[in-house]
Amino acid sequence: MAKMDLGDVTIHYEEVGQGPLAFVLCQSDHMITGTETGHGRTRYPSSQAEAVAEIEHWKADFGRAIWWEYRGQGESSAAAKYSLPLVASDLARLLDKLEIRSAVVHGLEWGGYMAQQFALDYPEKCAALVLDSTSSEVNAAASENWYKGAYERQKDPVTYPERPEWSVFACRAVGSTREQPLTPRLKHVTSPTLILAGAQDQTRAVPAGVIMSRQLPKCTLKIFDPGGHGLIRERPREVQELVAQFCREHGVI
Repeated sequence: MAKMDLGDVTIHYEEVGQGPLAFVLCQSDHMITGTETGHGRTRYPSSQAEAVAEIEHWKADFGRAIWWEYRGQGESSAAAKYSLPLVASDLARLLDKLEIRSAVVHGLEWGGYMAQQFALDYPEKCAALVLDSTSSEVNAAASENWYKGAYERQKDPVTYPERPEWSVFACRAVGSTREQPLTPRLKHVTSPTLILAGAQDQTRAVPAGVIMSRQLPKCTLKIFDPGGHGLIRERPREVQELVAQFCREHGVI
């Protein structure tokens, strides 16, 4: 276990390999460990040990790989303030401290929102962007569900053992994209972007992927059929091969 003091927050991360470029896995918003969630799926990675084992695979293609926990989540410390720009800045500062010039940022589910924010705020650090089973905005019904979840999660500490302030922030961050969508800003993303969506994903990742792909200047949309929610979880090695090939085509590796 490694921790990095960034001044206003301490970030827990795991790292393998070395070099100026790294693959960075930005996970989902919840901390469920080895249990089924309300979506009928297992969290990925299901444990810290699994996270380390997974980034060991990615080291083969990228030389260096990192898994980390957001401010207020897991072994990272609580923080006085929470916002997507602050979480994105945590990653940027972590990369600087580790002397990583740029990263291939893989945003899984909730992590996809953070990854979009990172690509927008730190284009020089984002060598490539991978958006896995995520979106850039939500509709009214989904927004209400996210806002509702901000408080309902606190009533179920077994399934959602996060700190209360993290749960509120994580849910509100997505719910607010109804009123403040990331979509119109995506035209400013300069990083080559690979969007992954499952045809059977009940969260409507395919139409969300299409919407994002129409805004991103350098984008490839890959729809997995069959495929569900969280392609790196369902088919990790197939996804790794696809991401590595995409990065080679764009001169990232």
